[in-house]
Amino acid sequence: MKPPCICCCSDKIECVGTIQPVVSFAGRFLDKPLAGGELFRCRDCGVAFRHPHPGKSVLDELYRQGNSNNWQTAHSDRQDWQIAGRWIEQYLKPESAILDVGCFDGGFLKTIALTHRRFGIEIHEAAGKKAQEHGIQIIGKDFEDMAGVDETFDAVTSFDVIEHSQNPLEFLRHMAALTNNEGIVILSSGNSEALSWRFMGARYWYCTIGEHLSFICPTWCAWAGNQLGLELKQVITFCHVKPSWKQRVGDLVKNLFYKISPRGFAALRQKGMGGDEFRAHKEMLSHPPSWMSAKDHFICIFKKMR
Repeated sequence: MKPPCICCCSDKIECVGTIQPVVSFAGRFLDKPLAGGELFRCRDCGVAFRHPHPGKSVLDELYRQGNSNNWQTAHSDRQDWQIAGRWIEQYLKPESAILDVGCFDGGFLKTIALTHRRFGIEIHEAAGKKAQEHGIQIIGKDFEDMAGVDETFDAVTSFDVIEHSQNPLEFLRHMAALTNNEGIVILSSGNSEALSWRFMGARYWYCTIGEHLSFICPTWCAWAGNQLGLELKQVITFCHVKPSWKQRVGDLVKNLFYKISPRGFAALRQKGMGGDEFRAHKEMLSHPPSWMSAKDHFICIFKKMR
């Protein structure tokens, strides 16, 4: 039986396919794989989501057991941070208040002007302490803490976090509630409308990451903005790496081969293609290859209307 949409409760849901079992979570290999569930897509609002998936208590425990180094700060030249920095300069005045939800050790906030007042929400205690050492005030730990924050901000940002939420509309609703009138909301995540994702369907590498529960896209952002009184100002698609033509061709060939013959691809891994990690964890033999050269992420900016 198909579940209703997690965002708009529509019954116009299509099953894209079966997601491979989850063999690792938060950088740690699991003792026993978790069912991957099915990938569903809503034809009304555009969101895609994993169903079923473990409940919040189970997920929280998996996060606690995870490797805290799994979300090490990326280099400051990552494209979405650069784009967000330009938007902040364009839309905000000096000494504006900025909240980053899921700030980790403050990587993004450290890239913006020190004249801004910087705040963060971060579940990892050690990472939060590092952020505080750089003058960032941690005001919450979990996504749910957004509901209990009394103050509002000129900008609320979140990078590669919303896909970890069970209901991305509620996540964005909390971000909007914390944003001043005429303030901005900046959101970055995987793009489930990307050509590479559409080609691979439920076998796309991004879906097999156990922490990823929901998958948004520009179409969904336009719909969600209308629901929440947010004007979608701009959307930019990007790739997290700067791939060479060899990497582009290599990723395309590997995913094409995997799409045609998952068993043949697994057999090559068994023989040593891709390193010893696959042979050490046999459940990974059938997992799709990554596609890091694909332009499968996007960043968008909303402006909160009065």
